[in-house]
Amino acid sequence: MGDPKKNRKKYSTPSHPWQATRLKEEDELVKKFGLKNKKEVWKMTSLIKNFKSQAKSLIANTSPQGEKEKKQLIAKLAKLNLVSETGTLDDVLELKLERIFERRLQTFVLKLGLAKSISQSRQFIIHGHIAIDNKRV
Repeated sequence: MGDPKKNRKKYSTPSHPWQATRLKEEDELVKKFGLKNKKEVWKMTSLIKNFKSQAKSLIANTSPQGEKEKKQLIAKLAKLNLVSETGTLDDVLELKLERIFERRLQTFVLKLGLAKSISQSRQFIIHGHIAIDNKRV
C-alpha cells in the first residue's frame, strides 16, 4: 500500500453562489432532514448526478459489457434500497434527493419514534446512543 495522498472532494459546489430558488430548496432540505450544513446536500446531489450520468451512458451502450454494467448499477442501487431489484435505468434517472435523505440513519431514528425531533435524533447518533446490531454507530 502506498502513502496516502490528499483526499479529493466528494462533491461539487453549485455553479452560482446566490440563486434564490436553489437556496430556498436547500434550506428546506436542511430543515426537513436535520442536516448539519449544505455540504451534505451537495454531496448527495453529486452522488445522484453520478448515478444518473452513469445510467445515461449505459443507455447508449449496447455491448455485452454495457449490459453487465447495467445489472451492476441496478444491483448497487437495489442494495442501497433506492430502486427495486427489477428496476430499469429509467428508474435510476428518476431518482430524487429526498429518497436518499429518507435512507439516512437520523431519519430512521425519528421515524421509529426514538427521538422527538430530527435534531434530537442527530444528537443521539453523535453521542453514541444509537446501536445497530449491538454496535454503537
